[in-house]
Amino acid sequence: MATARPARMPLPHLRAWRLRRGYSQHELAQRAGMSKTTIVNLEGGKGCANFVSIRKLAAALALTREQLLFERPDTSQTPHGAYNAARMAR
Repeated sequence: MATARPARMPLPHLRAWRLRRGYSQHELAQRAGMSKTTIVNLEGGKGCANFVSIRKLAAALALTREQLLFERPDTSQTPHGAYNAARMAR
């Protein structure tokens, strides 16, 4: 009989939420109790988060799990967001 593997989910908006909060990758990793390498991999789409990681990241970002998984933040007020919005308007 096969062993059930825990569900893993991509976090396509993790970087946007991190920037919205003004955190560096290192700071988010510390707040979530994870390694910076894990944050880099999740943001780069090279990994998927399990339930425990999703819970830790959501708490570190002051979000619900649903927000982290399914909502994209308004990043137009962040330095990177304002730059990207201006670039896209050209």
